[in-house]
Amino acid sequence: MMSSSPDSPPPGHVWLFLESSPDDPDALFLEIPLERIQKLCLKPCKYLRFLAYAILALDGAIVHSPSTLLADDAPLEDRGIYIFHYSMEITAQDLAKRRADVEVVWQRIRDGGSESSCLNSFADPIMARDAVSLFNSTSKLFTQVMHIVAHARGTPWLLHLIAMRRDFEDGEGVQDLSDIDDPRNGFCGEVRLHPLLDQNICGVLKTPNHILDMNDVPPAPSRSLNSASYPSDVRYTLQYLDDDPAFETDYMPNNTDAAFKPYHDPLLRPSAFLLHYRYGASALVKWGKGLERRIPPSRPAKATSSFDRSVTTDPKVRDERAKQRNLRKDERHDKPGVPKDNPSWTNRAVFEVYDPLDVVKMISPWYDPDIDETFDLDTEEYSQRGGPRDSFADIEEWRNTL
Repeated sequence: MMSSSPDSPPPGHVWLFLESSPDDPDALFLEIPLERIQKLCLKPCKYLRFLAYAILALDGAIVHSPSTLLADDAPLEDRGIYIFHYSMEITAQDLAKRRADVEVVWQRIRDGGSESSCLNSFADPIMARDAVSLFNSTSKLFTQVMHIVAHARGTPWLLHLIAMRRDFEDGEGVQDLSDIDDPRNGFCGEVRLHPLLDQNICGVLKTPNHILDMNDVPPAPSRSLNSASYPSDVRYTLQYLDDDPAFETDYMPNNTDAAFKPYHDPLLRPSAFLLHYRYGASALVKWGKGLERRIPPSRPAKATSSFDRSVTTDPKVRDERAKQRNLRKDERHDKPGVPKDNPSWTNRAVFEVYDPLDVVKMISPWYDPDIDETFDLDTEEYSQRGGPRDSFADIEEWRNTL
C-alpha cells in the first residue's frame, strides 16, 4: 500500500484508482464519500466509470480490488477500493510519457488568456435559449450569462483542449466551435451559481452521455417553470460534489434539471464536451489524492527557453522547440525527489498554483507533441497579430495543420 496514505479509505468513503494499482506509491486516486455518489447516480459503479472518463477521456471498466470486474449496476462497499481498468492497450509508463509538459501548460496559463470583453454575440443567443435562468425561476435582474470555460482563457486555449480530446463525448457541442464566446460554451444562471461553479462545489451533468443514461440520475425535484420546459431528449442536471447540506438549503436542491425556452435550437445547447471536462476537473479538486506526486512545483519563469519565437514552419526550428520541451522534462526527471521531499507541495498546493482545468490537461494521456507544436506556432501568430480581435480569421486553416 501507499507509504504516505492509510491502508484503506476512511469510513463512509471509497477509493477509485485512476491509472494504477493501490500499491503504486505515486498512484492518482479519488477518495469519494459513498453517500455523495449515491445521491448523484442510481448506479454508483457506473458513476465511477463516468468520473474516470471525464478526467482521463478513456473508456474502461471498474474492478473491485484486487481483481473482481464489476457490472455497472453493482453496489459499492463502504471503504471499498476500486480500480479503473482502461480498455485500450497502454501501460502506466506509456501514460506518463504522453502526459503534457507542465511548463508548457504553465506558460499558457499566464499568456493564453484573452483580454477582450464579453460580447453581446455571446450573451444574446444564450438569453434567448435559457429562459433567463436554466435551473431556477428568478428575475432577469438577478441572473447572468456565464462561460463553462472562462472567457479569460481565450480561444487558443479552448481550441488546444478540443484538439487534445478529439473523441471525448464524441465532440458533442465543439465539432465546429471556433470561438471562446460561442453560446455552447455558456449558459444563463442566477448570480449565486457562478461562485459555486468557480469553487467546484457543483457541476452540470448532461445525459445521455458517453457513459450515463438519463434514468441513471435521480429524478429532478419539481419546480416552477414559468414559460420554460424540460427537453424530452436530454437532461442538464445541477449536481453538488460538496457534502455541505447548506448549499441545497440556501440555493437549490441537488439534481435540479435545466429548463429551456420552447422552440430553441438543440444544436446550440451547452456543450457536453465542455461541461464534462469541467465536471472532471471539479471532481479532482473535491476528491483527488496524489496530484502532488504527479505534478511538480512550477519552475521560475527565468528557466523557460529563450530561443527564437518567430512564426515559422522551418523543421530545424520546430525540432529545437521540441528539444527545449524535452529538456525541461529531463531536468525535472533528474530531480525525482523534489515533489516528494517538499512538505509544502501538497495536493491542495497544486490547486493553489494551477487552475483545475489545467490540472486535467497535465495528467491527460492524450498529449500529442504535434498538436503541442501547432499550438505554439498558433499562439505566436496570435500574439503577433495583437490579440483576439484579429486572430483566427481562418480557423479551418488552423485545424487543418493539426
